[in-house]
Amino acid sequence: MSTPTPGTGRTIAPKPAVDGPAGRGRAAARSGRFSGMWWAQPQLRPWTWYLLGNLVIGVAAELFLAPDLAPELPGLAVFVAIPLCCLLFGERVFHGHDRTVHDPDPYAVVFALTVTALQFLATALAPGVAFALPLLFPLLFMSLPLRFALVAAAIAGAGLPAAAIAGAGLPLVANFAGAVMPAGFVIVVSVMGAVLGPLIGALIIERVRVTDRQAELLAEVTASRAEVARLAHESGGLAERARLAGEIHDTLAQGFTSIITLAEAIDSELDAHPDRAREHLELLRATARENLAESRAMVAELTPPALADHSLGAALRRQCDRLAAETGLTVDVHSDPDLSALPTATGVVVLRSVQEAFANVRKHAHASRVAVRLDTGPELLRIVVCDNGIGFPAREPGDPVGYGLHGMRTRVEEVGGTVTVATAADTGTTVTIEVPA
Repeated sequence: MSTPTPGTGRTIAPKPAVDGPAGRGRAAARSGRFSGMWWAQPQLRPWTWYLLGNLVIGVAAELFLAPDLAPELPGLAVFVAIPLCCLLFGERVFHGHDRTVHDPDPYAVVFALTVTALQFLATALAPGVAFALPLLFPLLFMSLPLRFALVAAAIAGAGLPAAAIAGAGLPLVANFAGAVMPAGFVIVVSVMGAVLGPLIGALIIERVRVTDRQAELLAEVTASRAEVARLAHESGGLAERARLAGEIHDTLAQGFTSIITLAEAIDSELDAHPDRAREHLELLRATARENLAESRAMVAELTPPALADHSLGAALRRQCDRLAAETGLTVDVHSDPDLSALPTATGVVVLRSVQEAFANVRKHAHASRVAVRLDTGPELLRIVVCDNGIGFPAREPGDPVGYGLHGMRTRVEEVGGTVTVATAADTGTTVTIEVPA
């Protein structure tokens, strides 16, 4: 069952007598001791007060009407046994079954018969407690399915006045001062109870039904939120794996490729050209250091070291110089000097895209010259990487592409940009990247 959330508008300071850990512990123990009882549940709390109110009314009516209290004490004792039955067995009856089903729970039937018999016996022994007849009807409707509760309410509504009059004694009915008024009141209260009882019971059934439905909806919402959180976690994990795959491909994988290329060059130059071998060895060390810095930055999700220590223009020139040193290509760079005002995210996209274009030149182009041009405008940054290599045949829209170009396109599209590849066999390749400035 759902429970209302306590308000937080005011804070009431605890009394000194219960302040401190010991006082709070006693308060928590008292709260937890009864929190699971049916009469402490928020949705049934109004009916708890209703039962207590009718108990007080029945006892007060008997004390007021009885000329001699001593003969009425057994009836009062039987009457008080009704709420005691509720306290002892109400948890199983009021929460142990579904009242909307057609067949009653045997335990609930025994409970309903018991409280009805106690009400009849109490009314016969102490007619004044008939004023608490409304006490019985909620118990019937809270324990039995609707059609059984209606039958039981009709029997109780007709039988209790007879029990009250029989308890008062038929000869006293003609005695205006002693019995007519009490008996008349009993009849009026019984008729009102018989009429209002089904209404009260219907309200109880509807209240419980709505509360149960709210609990079901709350459980569904909680389950839905948990499912959304799980899917979001999985989606975030997939997105993070895709991001790491792109980062590794654009940085570490290309760095390792350069290291392998340099190592092979050193091996071939070590005897014949030791000076060039030493130059390539120094370049290999620098590449390894940058790869290490890239891996650390990737783990910490920091700006790439090439951008952290230099402007975008300087970082691009370093990439061009490295490409020329590793491959012997002629690399021409034409860069707008006003690249420092670009956002960091855009700078990262530009740097990674140029790195990927250079990786394709290394592995596939077989070119002798590469030209790089960067132009900035008020709203757009354009990067063009062109080589005079062998190119590759144009692909159909549905044909698969290499991971590098696909990753480049995905990365650029994430910042609202576009990638265009113009190529054909033996005509070279031109990669044009446009991103918001």
